[in-house]
Parts: sequence; C-alpha cells; structure tokens
Amino acid sequence: MPFKHALRILSGLAFLSWVGVTFAIAQQGATDGQWSNYSGDLGSTKYAPLDQINSENVGQLRIAWSRPAVDQAILDRVPDLSYTRNLIATPIMVDGVGYTSNAIGLAEAFDPGTGETLWIQEPMEEGVRGFRGAETRGVAYWTDGADRRILVQRGQYLIALDATTGQPYQDFGENG
Repeated sequence: MPFKHALRILSGLAFLSWVGVTFAIAQQGATDGQWSNYSGDLGSTKYAPLDQINSENVGQLRIAWSRPAVDQAILDRVPDLSYTRNLIATPIMVDGVGYTSNAIGLAEAFDPGTGETLWIQEPMEEGVRGFRGAETRGVAYWTDGADRRILVQRGQYLIALDATTGQPYQDFGENG
C-alpha cells in the first residue's frame, strides 16, 4: 500500500509540474512581433510584449491605414455583392505578413505596414456564386519549417493555401 500511495503522489506531482510549465510557456504572449496564432499565442493571451507604445506617446497614436470588409478587387468583379459589416476575424501576422479572412470568408494576405493587399484567395466556384459566403473567426498558420500554409474554413470546407501566393495545395483534401 505505501508504495502505491507514494507512486500516486509522485505521478500527481509530475502532472502538476507539467501543467505548471505548460501554463507558464503558454502565457508568454506573442513573441518577436509575430501574432502567429489566433489570439496571439497558444495560451490565447492576446498580448505582445512590444514597447514602442508607452504612456508618454499613446496619446499621439493615429490610424495609419484601414482595410475594407471586402477588398475593392472583389467588389470590382461582383459589384452587387452583399456581405456583412460585422467582422469577427482575428488577423495573424507571420514573418512580416498579415493574414485574415474577409467578410465573405475568403483569406487575404496584406502588408501590415501599409495595409496593401498582397493576395486574395480565389473562391472554389466560378462566377458570382463563388463569392457568396460569410465571415469567419480568422485563419490559422502551419509550417514544418519549409512548407508554410494558411488554413481557412469556408462553409463546410477546410482549405490549405500557400502562405506566399494564396494558391490552394492540390494535395490537401480534394484539390486543396
């Protein structure tokens, strides 16, 4: 009995140590100016320890740029497109590029310094019908070190896009 009891105590302590370390790591906030996960980091801290903004200069902040709910390039193709203006997406930033989903659920990449659009995901269907969709909570980033992917959910589909070009990976699911 004493051995089983001691084993339970040691197992419990090991588990608590693991939880404590994992919790501490997950609570560090986004690092190196990146925001590579939804809510900043794996702990969803929504925090980045950046020091450019402080109590002395916060009052001088001004809007540098803004992005529309749907990029003008899409509205030029589908002028009568209806979409929500209630955006709920949380953008991410990886390697100096911002990624988000727009008001119709397509992923977009943009320059976080200027707001300029770098690429917009093409819809899976041709024509106006392909642009009908709804906003989502955002996109996800995955890498194995060489391959870099943006994952976006649209309707019942999970789509993998090349983070550099926005093109779907044909070997992911059924044609991307």
